[in-house]
Amino acid sequence: MRVIDCFRNCILIFSTFISFSIFSQNAAISFDGVDDYIQTTYTGVTGGAARTVEAWIRTTANADPNNSGLQQVIVDWGTFTTGQRFTFNILWGDAIRIEVGGSGLGGVTAVNDGVWHHVAVVFDPTAALKYSLYLDGVLENAGNITSTTNTSSTGDLRIGRSISGTRYFEGDIDEVRVYNYARSATEIAAEMNNEVCNITSSLVAYYRMNDGVINGANGSSTVDESGGNHTGTLHNFAQMGSTSNWIAGPVLGPGATSSAMVVNTCDDYTGPSGTVYTSSGNYTETVLSSLGCDSVIQIDLTIAPITHSFSQIACETYTSPSGNYTWTIPGIYSDTLQTASGCDSILSISLSISNYSTTVIGAHCSSYTSLSGNNTWTSSGNYSESFINAVGCDSIINYEVTIYGSSSTTINETTCKNSYGAPSGAVYTASGTYVDIISTTNGCDSIITINLSLVNLNNTVTVSAATLTAALSNANTTYQWLLCENGNLTPILGATNQSYTASDSGSYAVEVSLDGCTNISDCFTIDFTGIEKLQNSNFVIFPNPSAQGFTIDLGTSYASAQVNILDYSGRVVKSIMQYNGKQFFIQEPLTPGLYIVQVLVGDEQRNLTFIQE
Repeated sequence: MRVIDCFRNCILIFSTFISFSIFSQNAAISFDGVDDYIQTTYTGVTGGAARTVEAWIRTTANADPNNSGLQQVIVDWGTFTTGQRFTFNILWGDAIRIEVGGSGLGGVTAVNDGVWHHVAVVFDPTAALKYSLYLDGVLENAGNITSTTNTSSTGDLRIGRSISGTRYFEGDIDEVRVYNYARSATEIAAEMNNEVCNITSSLVAYYRMNDGVINGANGSSTVDESGGNHTGTLHNFAQMGSTSNWIAGPVLGPGATSSAMVVNTCDDYTGPSGTVYTSSGNYTETVLSSLGCDSVIQIDLTIAPITHSFSQIACETYTSPSGNYTWTIPGIYSDTLQTASGCDSILSISLSISNYSTTVIGAHCSSYTSLSGNNTWTSSGNYSESFINAVGCDSIINYEVTIYGSSSTTINETTCKNSYGAPSGAVYTASGTYVDIISTTNGCDSIITINLSLVNLNNTVTVSAATLTAALSNANTTYQWLLCENGNLTPILGATNQSYTASDSGSYAVEVSLDGCTNISDCFTIDFTGIEKLQNSNFVIFPNPSAQGFTIDLGTSYASAQVNILDYSGRVVKSIMQYNGKQFFIQEPLTPGLYIVQVLVGDEQRNLTFIQE
């Protein structure tokens, strides 16, 4: 008889078993990018007041719309109206960006590299450059934006999703902090690598995200540590496992910490603070750490006999650690020992008898190798082998072997995106024929030939004076020019050429379509501010706009009059002097664009605008 016995003839001593579960210094929250977000009860800093927002983030998500990405919102509050929201996000070039509705300022460094980064945005209404973006404690960009910041008090602060209910964050977020003043670069760099220990009144919202057990089963809220009690409620999170849950966060210096202890003892227990407990229960103690921060300790105390579970393997029979029992068949058994302190130690033993015969059903594509490695079979059938197993027991294994083959197929794929993800996970960025290999459900190679066609639409636009021109030029391309207003895109009737000349101030974009694919450009602003359209109703230009020549009618005859035609940059392109007449005739067409027609009569000057198509 062979027995593998780790307890026999040993003295077991159990007195107090303590398990610590520290989750304060390295916890963060994972967002799945589908529907996870945290809704707080904090209204955010409103109006045009100064503010600072900081966070630690980690992501690999594609956020660049030019690369078929989606905006990744870190923090957002306010309302979806120009100037009335405050959105800290990742967008163009996968860099951080601040938007207030209508316009924004972006960074220059991509942050979707799967590495933890500290990000911050500062708004200082008194500064020359009112917005500053920081990445890992270093100034990333500073500047101004066209929209006036007037953040609404409607729409409480939200983490991981925009206030419009879209643009979910895919990745991990930790240490969200909101201050009600413009922090300096020195303050940001000095404090970003530590949790905040001393809470001041300027820290108006603070989510450490240390409320959960890493990868464990957790609740649905995270505490606001600023003292404002603006609890954040988790929506749609799994709240368990390694995603959509609390996970390991960035390595930070300690602030106020929390820990959990599981204590089993058969005697009175003295806690870390010196308090003596005589009965089982859940207790909370607070002690001062070496850094002067409170350390809150949750104690789950059980004063009772100690239990311990373990697994045991024997070839034929097994004698319990106490020597009182002998077992010959597998099962779960109990035994009792007394520790040196006089407490009963109750053992739960999961027993396996390892001298066995078993059947293994095996399958492979070309050949199957036995568990011992001594035999390889290339055809389906029933086989067997015997050997001494790893624990020294005799074993017989019977095999039912099935040998599979491989498969191949051809697919034709057309996509409007800049890249195509093959079934194996490979990504192709150019049209062509590719061979992709994946494993089927039976583990064999499936060879897929992919005939790939990528339709890559260039949506860039060039602007010359008041004329916008789409870069994509193809005989089969269709164009529709759009007016950008308040976040909406409205088609301009009849504006379906490759170029469009604006006649009014506004923001314009183009939608290009080719081979069933559609792409929309950025919005471009044409501004006629400061140019008089018509100061004298007696002076007219017709036709206007015109693709050919045009006529300037002064309404009455003057002894002498001069007309200067200036392009949009102020350069005189044509000058005409006329005596005893009321009309000027411009026969030859100008270069398409916006012009200022300057009429000089005596000491008076009148300006009109003209558009050459």
